[in-house]
Amino acid sequence: MLFLCFLSFFVFLLLWCECECSCVSLVLVCALVFLLVKCLFVSLFVSHALRSGGVSDAGMVSSGAFSTLTRKHGIKIGAGCPCSVEEIALAVGEVIGHGSVKSAAHMNSAVVLFIEKIEQVNKLIETGITVNGMFEPVLPLAQPATKITLSNVPPFISDEFLVKELSRHGKVVSPIRKVPSGCKSPLLRHVVSHRRQVFYDTK
Repeated sequence: MLFLCFLSFFVFLLLWCECECSCVSLVLVCALVFLLVKCLFVSLFVSHALRSGGVSDAGMVSSGAFSTLTRKHGIKIGAGCPCSVEEIALAVGEVIGHGSVKSAAHMNSAVVLFIEKIEQVNKLIETGITVNGMFEPVLPLAQPATKITLSNVPPFISDEFLVKELSRHGKVVSPIRKVPSGCKSPLLRHVVSHRRQVFYDTK
């Protein structure tokens, strides 16, 4: 860029000194002056952007950031979630930090995200996430889990007791959710049934 500027300036001096002041020479000189000024402005803009970080590799996503990710770094939010990918990613970021969310997209009617560390994946599976005031269980991508419904469970039996009993035969991979009774009246929407749902992986 600087080479073009100096070359244009050199040609401009030669034409100014040697050519006659005709209309053609004036037009040519003006064009060269315009090119010189344009090159100088572009050069200054690029140098300023590089110094300020506006044009740098910092804003680019390096492929090396994904080379260490495996299936164990993946989580899945079920297909029943009405929230967008961005809303789910923001909710996940509130639990583990937004910088730890490496990728997020719809896959097979679910939202799949890849997280920086496996420890963060385990934390999300244990705690779940809250999106727009709604709790959503987080499932691991590394192992298939089955959604099971526990029926005829009275409300005085705790979730902790159920997890303890279920853990004898497999692994509970999500928090237990109480199923609403299905009452249509707004006065009874808080009433739950005697059923509970959980994602479960048999050993």
